[in-house]
Amino acid sequence: MSPADPPFTGPGLCRLTACAVVDLLKSGEVSSRDLIEASLSRIATTSPAINAMVTPCPDRARRAADPANPASLLAGLPIGIKDLTPVAGVRSTCGTPALADHVPDTSDPMVLRLEANGAVILGKTNTPEMGAGPIPSIRSSA
Repeated sequence: MSPADPPFTGPGLCRLTACAVVDLLKSGEVSSRDLIEASLSRIATTSPAINAMVTPCPDRARRAADPANPASLLAGLPIGIKDLTPVAGVRSTCGTPALADHVPDTSDPMVLRLEANGAVILGKTNTPEMGAGPIPSIRSSA
């Protein structure tokens, strides 16, 4: 890496691409726990302004990081899951107050596959209510 590239600590880790991070995990230059702590620090810093991670799950992530297998495809890479996708034991609201206390018992198959391949779920990311997003205005053709 060039001298202009960020160091492999703290916020510098959060600026790397997922592919670069997986390479560092596989080489042993960083650990999944290093990445989790850097990510949690970044979430704490940015959350008041952008509210991107609506349900962080640091304890779950730390437990998953300890046995992370560097030989797996994702090698302990921390990731966020959109709040539309169920993760067992993690609050899943689909962005609506009506589901504010909903905690699913099972994970979506996508989440299971990600975890089976070494991903570490860091938390749930924000979403528009029920994933509806902005709706463009309807124009009359008349």
